[in-house]
Amino acid sequence: MSDLQQRQNDSLLQIRLLELIAANPAQCQGADIHDSCKEIMKKLKPVGKTKGGGEYGFRGIDDALNAFNPLFKEHNVIITKRLVFPVRSSRTSTREIFGGDPDAAPIITKVEIRECELNILYRFTSTTDGSFIESWGYGEGQDTDGGDRSSAMAFSNALKYLLYETFVTPTDDQVDTDMKFEKKSLEVSKMIREIEGSGPSKEITNALASMTLSPAEKSAVTKAKRSFMLTVRKEKSENKGAGAANEAKNLAAKNIEKTSHGKE
Repeated sequence: MSDLQQRQNDSLLQIRLLELIAANPAQCQGADIHDSCKEIMKKLKPVGKTKGGGEYGFRGIDDALNAFNPLFKEHNVIITKRLVFPVRSSRTSTREIFGGDPDAAPIITKVEIRECELNILYRFTSTTDGSFIESWGYGEGQDTDGGDRSSAMAFSNALKYLLYETFVTPTDDQVDTDMKFEKKSLEVSKMIREIEGSGPSKEITNALASMTLSPAEKSAVTKAKRSFMLTVRKEKSENKGAGAANEAKNLAAKNIEKTSHGKE
């Protein structure tokens, strides 16, 4: 069975199970879980985007567990998985491996990429009176080394986003990372235009050195410097050519003047 057929069969199975769940909803007696969730939201502190590098930060599964575990303990809440709908697939790709010799051709190797998608029905239950609420979580995972990490990644992502979204967890950032990135990109673009026009001044060089530039931005800065140098060389060449032409004209005028005097 191909990966496409397997995914289609998994989707049909999920649809049938969802229809069964909708026709037979779980009954919840008691209301303590609602009060517990309300108190958790009141006491929940912002979770910052401390993971990652460069311009983009994110909140990991460890951040979520560290933030919610003490509150769940305090308010007698547990979370369990009621249903799990996995969709798995794999494909073969190629990877280039470069050695120490920059002139040597890269080694082409084949790698198996495994992917996993999970739709999970979670249940938040109060251990005080057994009341509960349910919510769906979705997660994706990809293992580019052909290992078994794709499922673990998908489970982590599903639980992480379920907790963050269910409790509307704030971050401690005053400005969203996308806004920061956009602002920085505008500043870099302005500096690049200045480099192309008047060259890399000391102030611009220091400012760029203090930033974390993406590969594309580094390439654009290098191109701008080269463009400025080519412009300078072209102007020098044109000025030199103009100077030589003026000297030739002056010399020709002097020769004409000498010839005229000789004839007289």
